[in-house]
Order: sequence, then structure tokens, then C-alpha cells
Amino acid sequence: MKHLIKLVVITVICLSQWSCNNDDDTTSTPSETNSALVGEWLRSDNLINPNIEYKITLLDTDGNGIITDLQITDQGTISSANQITWYVSDNMLHMTLNDDTEMTSTVQFIDNEKIILANISDHYFIKQ
Repeated sequence: MKHLIKLVVITVICLSQWSCNNDDDTTSTPSETNSALVGEWLRSDNLINPNIEYKITLLDTDGNGIITDLQITDQGTISSANQITWYVSDNMLHMTLNDDTEMTSTVQFIDNEKIILANISDHYFIKQ
């Protein structure tokens, strides 16, 4: 009987150790998220109105980027470009414009080609 109890305890300990596997961790590391975000992201309202083009371009994982805004009206074309620095922390995208304005938003990947930046826009962004 003593041996049976020891065997049961050892079995429970072994099973609990094997069930705690690093493969169960599905959270992205900051560097994985940064790499996935690098690229040009077009706000999806451009699909509805091609005269509006708002892009966030995250140039590299070192935190360099540009936000461009283009609007074509009857009076002409209005455009702007702002350099940004950016980083991701705790699934939050932090961007600082060249005039020190800060923008922060959660990052939600719809798939590899679409993201939602809920605090920045009601529209999703499409990777170009």
C-alpha cells in the first residue's frame, strides 16, 4: 500500500510537470509584434472613398516611421507627412510624432494583413 501511494504521488508530479509546457504560451514577444507591424498600413476607409488615404508606415523594428494623410477635394490635394518613433509594449502601440504628440492604441491582428488600432481609428488598417 505504501508503494502504491508513492507511485500515485510520483505519477501526479510527473504529469503536472509535463502539462506545464512553454508551447502553451501563445503571447507574442515585443520583437515578434514589432516585426509583424513593420510595413505600410493603409486605413480601410480608402476602400470606400479613394480620395482619402491615411497611412501609417512603420519602417523598421528600430522604431522609425511616417504617418501620411492625403485628401483629394474639389479645391485640390491636401497632404501631410509626419515622422514618428514607435514601439510596442504590452500589446500597446506607442507612437510619438515629430512635434512630441503621443498616440497610443491597442494592437489587434485580424490576420497577417489587417490590424485594428482602436484608439487611433474606427477603421481597420490593411498591410500594403
